[in-house]
Amino acid sequence: MSMGHTLLCLLGVFLLNILLYCGHAQDSLLTIEPNWSPLFTGESVTFTCDMREGKDTDWYYRMNKDGREFLHYNTNKNYTLQPLDTGHSGEYQCFGSLKVSTYLPKESNKVSLTVSAQRPKAKLRAVRRDFPAGGSVTLSCSVNPSSGWKYFWYRGEKTSEPLNTQDAVFISDGQISVSQGRLYWCRGGRGDPVYYTEDSDAIVTNRAVVTLQPNWPEIYSGETITLRCEIKDGGDTEWEYEWKTTSSYKPQKQNQYIIRSASSSHIGEYRCLGRMKSGKFSTDWSDAFTLTLSYKPQPVLTVSPSWLSPGASVTLSCRVKDPSAGWRFFWFKAVPKLSANSYDQELLPGSSNGTEQDSYIVHGQTHTAGYKCRAGRGDPVYYTSYSIAKFVWSGDFHPATVRVSPDREQHFSSEPVSLSCEGNSSKWRVRRFTKAGHLSNCSKWGTMTGSTCNINELPNKTAVYWCESESAQFSNAVNITVQRPEDSSFLLQLIVGPVCGSLLIILLLLLCCYRKSKDSNFARTPQRTNPGSAPDQVVYQNETTVHSSHLHGDACLSESIRGSENAENDADESSYVTYSLIQLKHSSNKGQHNEPEESSLYSNVKTRSAAGRSSPAATEETVYSEVKIGTALGNNAPM
Repeated sequence: MSMGHTLLCLLGVFLLNILLYCGHAQDSLLTIEPNWSPLFTGESVTFTCDMREGKDTDWYYRMNKDGREFLHYNTNKNYTLQPLDTGHSGEYQCFGSLKVSTYLPKESNKVSLTVSAQRPKAKLRAVRRDFPAGGSVTLSCSVNPSSGWKYFWYRGEKTSEPLNTQDAVFISDGQISVSQGRLYWCRGGRGDPVYYTEDSDAIVTNRAVVTLQPNWPEIYSGETITLRCEIKDGGDTEWEYEWKTTSSYKPQKQNQYIIRSASSSHIGEYRCLGRMKSGKFSTDWSDAFTLTLSYKPQPVLTVSPSWLSPGASVTLSCRVKDPSAGWRFFWFKAVPKLSANSYDQELLPGSSNGTEQDSYIVHGQTHTAGYKCRAGRGDPVYYTSYSIAKFVWSGDFHPATVRVSPDREQHFSSEPVSLSCEGNSSKWRVRRFTKAGHLSNCSKWGTMTGSTCNINELPNKTAVYWCESESAQFSNAVNITVQRPEDSSFLLQLIVGPVCGSLLIILLLLLCCYRKSKDSNFARTPQRTNPGSAPDQVVYQNETTVHSSHLHGDACLSESIRGSENAENDADESSYVTYSLIQLKHSSNKGQHNEPEESSLYSNVKTRSAAGRSSPAATEETVYSEVKIGTALGNNAPM
């Protein structure tokens, strides 16, 4: 009975140990370090078998690979494989047995190891280029798969040392920023000892730029220009060049493209890149440079003053777009060309090579003349068109003269006018320049007959007129003001003004004479004495008083005759009569007294009685005032 009980107890303990063992069999843990997948040939890996029970020295360790014993029992829980090769790929599991126990060993989990035979290659790319902001380039280096890699950066030759913080800005483990244009490359490394990837392809951070020479803001058709492909920070590196363009012409594989006489076929976008002759490394394509062309420009000439005065100089100013864009200025005298209805040009002194200043002063100009200008730049020199001819006018007569008939400055638009050219030439043309800046020939608004321009009806424009000959002569200039018929008040004023003035003087004289004679009680008769004498003498007589007046030259005499103060003695007088004689003479400048042709003007005045009131018995009589006007001109001609 006791024997059976004892055996039963032993069996229970044994079964309990088995159950305990089975419950802890999966508690052991196998790990692999580094736990990267895949690993590459040449790298190393360490297995660790952790029994999670007792001390590490209490166990014996064994490892299987793919179900077969790979490592026999030993006392080390760690095992390192180095260097790895593809044969190490497989599924691994470890076992542990207590040194003092005969129980079944503990099994760990299974881990897989993959070893690749192809060494990875780092990949380098330029993430961002900020050349305009600071001339920096951001580079990014990566390895796929990316587990556990650190990155090493190099510049120039691959034998160089890795870059440090003095050479570049380290943004992160896989990015740097560089400002120096050179050849850059990178590689990845991990583990201890460090396992390196293959080197990346190199990147050229030099920037290719298309530039224009000369660098003027605007290029014109016909100019000679050069497009260049410049490699920034290229140093002594030898480069080959490549171009691409949207224009009709593709540049050769050179660093510059010379365009002679640019035309519309050259318009388009141009890009270039540089490729190192020592390898296959190249820059990125440059930003596009767009070439545009403008039509040949024409400068604008101004002349000051417009009308010459004695001793004055003439200032010419030539204006072009973008005056600072390398222009030099050339100055010309305009030479009439009658056959082509235009002007040739003749270089002014000192302008054969052009002037840097855009102004030119002409000294000693005394007669009407025309001028031109143009600008030039580049090598060979590219010239603008000639400016429109501008003129400076003089009213002085010269070998060539223009005469206007009728000879006055102001004319009606409806009246005919002729302009005649005089001088040593057989062919002439008459030119007109309006305030609006329009220059034209007689044929546009008149008829040219020989040397005379006949205008039946003047245009309603005030303008300057002058003559030009085939022998390059300019006449004096005349300014003709044109009035429309409705604007003829100026002529009416010229006529009415003097007439009204004369009438006013006459009326004042009559009033003066009438008032003075009002106090006179004489009946008198004027007599002329000494008819042959130089001064005219008029004598007024009655029975008591004789008055005489002398009229000299333009002098005017007002005669006052006062009659008897006894009004009663004159009661029989129905009225009094006043006779006033006025003679007006104009002497010549030389003091000669010639007898002018006289004319008389009479004005009737009704008389009143001496008492100052009308008398029924009195008969009203008329008083006549005689005004004689005589004129002696400087040439003794009568008016």
